Amino acid sequence: MQILHVHNIANVARVLADFQNKMGHDARVLADRDELANPDILLPRKSGPIGDQLGLLWRLQSIRRSDVLHVHGGIWRGQVLWPVIRRLFPDKTLVIHLHGSETRTGKGLHYRAYADLIFCSTPDLVPRVPGSRWVPNPVVVMPGEAGFTDGKPVIGHFPTNRRLKGTEHLLKSFAELGGREVSVGGPGISKVEGTDATLLIVEGVSHEKALAVMAGCDLVVDQVNEFGAYGLVSAEAMALGKVAMSSYDPSLYAPVPPIVNVRVRTLAGVLRESLRARDTWPEIGGRGKEYVGRVHEARKVTEEVVKAYEAARDSHEERPD
Repeated sequence: MQILHVHNIANVARVLADFQNKMGHDARVLADRDELANPDILLPRKSGPIGDQLGLLWRLQSIRRSDVLHVHGGIWRGQVLWPVIRRLFPDKTLVIHLHGSETRTGKGLHYRAYADLIFCSTPDLVPRVPGSRWVPNPVVVMPGEAGFTDGKPVIGHFPTNRRLKGTEHLLKSFAELGGREVSVGGPGISKVEGTDATLLIVEGVSHEKALAVMAGCDLVVDQVNEFGAYGLVSAEAMALGKVAMSSYDPSLYAPVPPIVNVRVRTLAGVLRESLRARDTWPEIGGRGKEYVGRVHEARKVTEEVVKAYEAARDSHEERPD
């Protein structure tokens, strides 16, 4: 199949496209330079909904030659070109992949009646979108055991949005553990030195850079919020064999992930306990890698996505006029 991923939220499009190409398909990513990884096809970046649509028109030839159009981040009210594309190319499989805030706010849920498939990156989103299905974020599991620091432990935090990820709660909790003023640890990296640990806040860097920093961490705090689902950062931390910490609702998952569950009120205490229990880190990290291999392993997830494409292609439901 010829597959075109439009936008690259959380690098999911890049990972799926890479593994789809390994399966023998022709998969490409259409995105602008700001979207984590270098795109195969550059989407001209224009401001506002009109500019966004003009950028898609500029790449209409790429849309025309594709069998599957996999749109990441939902479709917003102003993105009126997608219903037009649906009518111009009725035989194409249109996939809408929802990743979080666009679903929780409802801003990215327009025109979804035109889609053949709707994927959600976390299970808490599925009840909000009837007919959708959870597709775990694909990650590459690193071979071997994880390494942990011998000296002062390193805690990593990788927010895309500080408010949504609960960064201020983490900073406050770390201050209770003796955290001092923030200093610059490199481009896109802020460092907070504590009595018993160092906290690194990593943001605005490439995906490759973020993973390189994460590989040097011991504990990784994903997010502290009430969404109910853990994020991609937790999955990537587990894939590296690190101790992942996040707010999440265990009832959403079967099997339940070996992620250390945290809340705003419990974060400082859980951090303190985790830092004192260094001897448990390898065992937790090992269980995390096993879980990711079962649930998030990139090839397995990609194969399921391709099967869904094929089923939709073979049995297109009646679409709106």
